[in-house]
Amino acid sequence: STKHVVADECGSPSWSADSRRILHFRWGGLFSMDVDGRNSERIYEIPIEDQAWMTPQYSPDGEHIAVSVQLLSGSKGGLPEVWVLNSDGTGLRRLTRQGGSHPSWSPDGRAIIFTRANYLNNLPGSGVLWSVDPVTGVQQQVTSKWPESCPTPVAESSWGDIKRRFR
Repeated sequence: STKHVVADECGSPSWSADSRRILHFRWGGLFSMDVDGRNSERIYEIPIEDQAWMTPQYSPDGEHIAVSVQLLSGSKGGLPEVWVLNSDGTGLRRLTRQGGSHPSWSPDGRAIIFTRANYLNNLPGSGVLWSVDPVTGVQQQVTSKWPESCPTPVAESSWGDIKRRFR
């Protein structure tokens, strides 16, 4: 008989690079389990009353995990940010400070691509892709919003002008 993990509200599953483990959230923690649902282990206990963790991703070598964390309460509340921790749950550290969600590792593990997610304002660097070095924390904007890359701002163009550009 196969014994599977019984869990409430599992979410955000992600494969390990070797396809042997599945990283996921469950009530109060970040967990890893075998692909058949066995050998589940809590990697990190999440204080559920003041944090929301989303979209965990193993690094290609399986040694680290990138995750988006949103602090929800008190003066710490605000935007989701990209954090990284060791795959054993130690060494949690924050990589972004101006919004970051949906982290994804580069194949060589030397960069993490993410969406700069600043819902509080509409700055040019918000809502676009950025990369961050997981060791140094150095960030670089990768894409721009469409209006910033147009030769004429849309607000100054008529609909006819815009349609003519795409004929």
